[in-house]
Amino acid sequence: DVDGADRTAEAMTPGAMAHHVRVPARWAFPVPATLPTAHVAGLLSVGSAIWAQLTGIQRLEKGAKVAVVGGGTAGALAFSIASALGYDVYQLGEAPVPPLAEGASKAERRAHKKRLDATDEQAIRLHGGSFDGILCVTCAPRLDLSGLVPYAKPATSILLAGCAASELVAPPR
Repeated sequence: DVDGADRTAEAMTPGAMAHHVRVPARWAFPVPATLPTAHVAGLLSVGSAIWAQLTGIQRLEKGAKVAVVGGGTAGALAFSIASALGYDVYQLGEAPVPPLAEGASKAERRAHKKRLDATDEQAIRLHGGSFDGILCVTCAPRLDLSGLVPYAKPATSILLAGCAASELVAPPR
């Protein structure tokens, strides 16, 4: 294992094909032993797509307001990565946000404020035209951006990371 490459008697295997890779500790995180390998591989795959979108050519300034569209593991991972990169991150969906449970902790209350229903008039009033980036990680077969446009600034970046939609609807501005 030299500089991220796996050495064997026959050859040196660089990058993703290596058995062992050396990376800075800040890039590593523990994976529960009970998590199936196939799930971990998918997590890393979508994580790298999210990372590439957030740090690539459309890179947003630190503190930029970013909406994550999509839930599940990919949505949670996108939220975590965008937060770690210093963005002001919100979860944006097209379903009512359930009420906050009584006796919720301070962290739960803070997280609840970061969840928005794209169809809610109050959310549109408070956050309309204020997002610098919209990161789509949904696995829905159809991605309709129509409901997200009211949240976008004129030069908003629409970022697709691991998005499996076979149909994309983008209304004219």
